[in-house]
Amino acid sequence: MANAEIIDLIHRLYTKCREQERTIASAPFENSPREYVNQLSPPPGVMHCNRKTVTLFEDESFVSQLLLPLQTLTWKVDLYTYVTGALPNDPDFEGNGGSVMIVMVHSGLMSFTIAPGGGSLHRINAPTSVEPQVQLPPSGSGIQNGEYWNYSIAYQELMHLYNNGGNSTIEFNALYKEDFSRLRHKQSGIVTSNGVEFGSSFTEPSSIPRYNLSGVSVFRTTNPSAFPLTFSFDAYAFLDLSWLKLECLKTKQITVDLAI
Repeated sequence: MANAEIIDLIHRLYTKCREQERTIASAPFENSPREYVNQLSPPPGVMHCNRKTVTLFEDESFVSQLLLPLQTLTWKVDLYTYVTGALPNDPDFEGNGGSVMIVMVHSGLMSFTIAPGGGSLHRINAPTSVEPQVQLPPSGSGIQNGEYWNYSIAYQELMHLYNNGGNSTIEFNALYKEDFSRLRHKQSGIVTSNGVEFGSSFTEPSSIPRYNLSGVSVFRTTNPSAFPLTFSFDAYAFLDLSWLKLECLKTKQITVDLAI
């Protein structure tokens, strides 16, 4: 392909991006969730449990190396930490069945400017002392219904938490459920060697250039002395055509500590 043809195609892509941006505000969303349950907050008086809400990106523009806008992202994370099975000052914390669970609930809004060929990945990289457990919904779990792919997040964990100054325990059933749909595209979710990853890519034309961000990431560690922990969050936007690949990567970090 000659240089003049490439420049002309890039110019047309740029014009298309600007037109797409003007239509995003009036574009419809995917199907509304059919079920939503959030019972991740333990009862009052429970020790060593915490919730922290962080906005990683707020209406953040992702622009490629050729100054083509790829997407706009709002990404928020609710982080829940639970010390379960043993007190964190127990010298044999792991041997007595202790662990620290870290549950991250992702929400926000993704607005694409180009489809098909566009996509986005969200990576959470954990410290070496932390083991990634699961990313929900996992890849391949979507159920097709016409042009929609329907997904269900179902996280449930029975935890033994401490109260009364550490002199007694209670059983807490942490529960989170969320249903959502994607129009003409699938959502992936995998566990990697050092974290988790989820995202979507558009391989077909879509009348929905935006959707709500949904996902749950679960981590576990048996080393309470490793806190505070630092997690890095990568937001990666891309446009992958047969003749051109554009991308933009942005990273934020969050420090997670144990509650007293």
